[in-house]
Parts: sequence; structure tokens; C-alpha cells
Amino acid sequence: MFELIPHDDIVEDLERLAVEKPVVAECVTALIQQLLDDPILTDDLLRDKHGGSPAKPHKGAIFNVRVWEEAQQKGINLWRVRDFELSRLGYEFRIVYGVFEKHSLIYLLAVVEKEWDYDFSHPISRRIVASYSRIEDELW
Repeated sequence: MFELIPHDDIVEDLERLAVEKPVVAECVTALIQQLLDDPILTDDLLRDKHGGSPAKPHKGAIFNVRVWEEAQQKGINLWRVRDFELSRLGYEFRIVYGVFEKHSLIYLLAVVEKEWDYDFSHPISRRIVASYSRIEDELW
């Protein structure tokens, strides 16, 4: 069983969003609380392609999961989750998280708009990778 840990960076993202886009902050906070309360949902974060789509969700799915391919190719175990409720409301945000399998930990690292598009040169990507690397260094 994996432990879910919201990183300081995602807390800051949520504080900013609470001012700029309160509906997004509320939905993301609610999803994080569900994940913290339900180990089965947390385990779903480790299943690439889990969930389907908002229009055609898999039975009972409330989000979908994908690995961040470019990060994986670089040996960085980053994933993202898409909240179906947010998508139905017209908001395209993703929660990016790092998986540290050896320690059974999942760190929630960022809430980002989809238009960020996983570009490794983007400042948000650099922030996520830097936070992931710091966590990895602390765990070793």
C-alpha cells in the first residue's frame, strides 16, 4: 500500500488557484481528500491508462491516469491524473505526481493546466523535476 503525500508545491498551487480559479481549487482539494481517505483510489494512481475518459469512464472511475512518457524515458517516475469532474465543468487541469516505489510513496507535486503540455523546457516542468529530484535525494 502506498502513502500519498501532498508536496508543498501543490499546496502553493492550490492556494494560488483558490484566488484565481476557486472551482478548480475546490475540485482538486476534494479529489486529494478522496485519495487520502481511500487506499483503493490511491492504488489506481499506479495503473497507467486507468479510468477511460470523462465521456466514457470505466465503471466507477472518477479520474484517468497516464504516465508522463518523456519523464519515464529519462528515469523520472512522474505521472498525471485527470479529474473527470473538472473536465465536465470545462476545466482542463492535471495533477502531476511522483512515484517512489522503493519507499511506497506517492508525492503530489503540482496542479497544472493541460496547455502546459508536458514540455520539459517549461518552467513548471523544471519545478516538478527539481522537486522530484530533491525528494529522491532525501529518500536516499
